[in-house]
Amino acid sequence: MAEGQALTEEAVQAGLVEIRLPADAPGGLIAELAAGAGMGLGLALCIALLLRPVLSGRERPPAPASFPQRLAAAEALPEEQREIALLTLWREADPSGYGAQRSQIYARGGVPEGLERRLGADA
Repeated sequence: MAEGQALTEEAVQAGLVEIRLPADAPGGLIAELAAGAGMGLGLALCIALLLRPVLSGRERPPAPASFPQRLAAAEALPEEQREIALLTLWREADPSGYGAQRSQIYARGGVPEGLERRLGADA
């Protein structure tokens, strides 16, 4: 091509068809493969960074309530539900004491007096 002569569109497109390293470039085919692998890994990293907020946006379950919170919630229930909730908490807090009176506690009025205070002192 003569100096000062404008490039035609066909010449530019023909020159861009196959952009490759020259055959005598250091590394040859291995360098070309490494460059392609690096570009692929870079693209994968960019896609992973873009998708990370979407994929990790799952809500985590709330932390379980502490024993004092569960005791306060049990005290706010109606009488029959409150007794069952208190017995469940008692079984969790004092398995041996609960086991010793298990045969009596599920009869009507079988909930020991002061169970709420005793559970509150354990918490």
